[in-house]
Amino acid sequence: MSCINPGVRAAHVNSIRRFNRMYSRRIRLLGECTLDSVLSLPETRVLCEVAHRASASGTELAAALDLDAGYVSRLLARLQRAGLLTCAYSPTDRRRREFVLSPFGQQAFDELTQASQAQICSLLDELSPQGERDLVQAMSVLQRTLGCDLPTAAPVLLRAHESGDMGWIIQRHAQLYQLEYRWNANFEAVCARIAAEFIENFDSTTDRCWIADNGEQRLGSALVVNAGAGSAQIRLVLIEPAARGSGLGRRLIRECIRFASHNNYQRITLWTNNNLSAARHIYATEGFALVSSEPHHSFGHDLVAENWQRALP
Repeated sequence: MSCINPGVRAAHVNSIRRFNRMYSRRIRLLGECTLDSVLSLPETRVLCEVAHRASASGTELAAALDLDAGYVSRLLARLQRAGLLTCAYSPTDRRRREFVLSPFGQQAFDELTQASQAQICSLLDELSPQGERDLVQAMSVLQRTLGCDLPTAAPVLLRAHESGDMGWIIQRHAQLYQLEYRWNANFEAVCARIAAEFIENFDSTTDRCWIADNGEQRLGSALVVNAGAGSAQIRLVLIEPAARGSGLGRRLIRECIRFASHNNYQRITLWTNNNLSAARHIYATEGFALVSSEPHHSFGHDLVAENWQRALP
């Protein structure tokens, strides 16, 4: 029975899952229906690829999975008919059709992820701690030996929140804003109240948290909460310095917009300060408009608070 540290185990689980994705492509398993699921293995891989990218075109999916474009198109059509995917034109390029997970598709993906992790944990439980480490190392050697052209950086998954995530969100907001803007501990208190209210009032039909996770560390967060009167509100958006410039911030905001739209909100709002220029640029280019601003003294500084809003179809 393995007694390895849970944090190390989680990293090993994600390493093995990445190996499984590589191995299934390397030996052409994508044409077989072997998973214990209502979905075929190719349909599952397409669903996972969309989840890892947040959105993707059919051409991108065909290239990523090394499959015929026509075959991928048929898989996408089946997933749409099953209510797992939705398709819309890109907000930045009307010629591009993007596929995204529906709320039902996100639920199905979360269940598949949990089942896969449980299956691998069961396998690793049969090993000693050193045996588990040896297995993970051997699989890394296998990847190099096969010469597979896997990306060096692990894909960033946007997953639902789990135990401990809210504590991390509070901690990283407090640390980064103190380091970068010299905001005092009052900001940490505000973040803690927002996080506590989210947990206490959480309703999966109206609220959502995304944690950006590459399998080794958390890289970002965003929340959507019910603000009443048909409004959704974005809260606690954070991008780790190592992930800035990668498009992750825009990806999180788009997920917030899609969730709010799918759940019949009329508008989506957010509160920020005018010194957060990078975030404000994303909000403006994603269709938000500044509706009001007000000077205030908070967190040890004179600031200008801003309220932004975007109407939803």
